[in-house]
Amino acid sequence: HQMQLLVPDAAAAEALGEIRARAAARGVPAVLVSTKRFAGQAELIGFDGRGVSIAVDFPRRAGSEALAADLDALTIALGARPNLAKDSRLPRAVAEATIPGLDAFRARLAAFDPARRHRSALSERLGL
Repeated sequence: HQMQLLVPDAAAAEALGEIRARAAARGVPAVLVSTKRFAGQAELIGFDGRGVSIAVDFPRRAGSEALAADLDALTIALGARPNLAKDSRLPRAVAEATIPGLDAFRARLAAFDPARRHRSALSERLGL
C-alpha cells in the first residue's frame, strides 16, 4: 500500500508518531516514510495546500487493511488531505470528509462529461 497525506504543519509531529504507533500495533512495518513541505493553494481535488506531505508505504499482508483504516481515521482526525493518485483504495467516505473541493469537482466533471464517457476505477469508487 502507499498512502500520501498533506498534514497541517501543527499536526505533522503528531501524525508521524501516530503512524509509527499504529503500524506497530497492527504488526505491519512502515517500510518507507518520507516527508516534504508544501506551500501551495488547495483547489478542487488536487494534492496541494500548506503543510507537510507524509508518504507511507507498507506491505500488503495480514493487518495492512486494518492499518489503512486506522490511517484513514487519523487523516480525518488531523484535518489532513489525502492524495487521490497515491491511494488506490481510499474510501469514498474519507475523500468526502477530507477534500472540501470534491463536490465542486463533481459538478464541473458532470458539466464537462454529462454522458460519463471517461470513467475509471477511481471515479467509480469516489462517485465522480
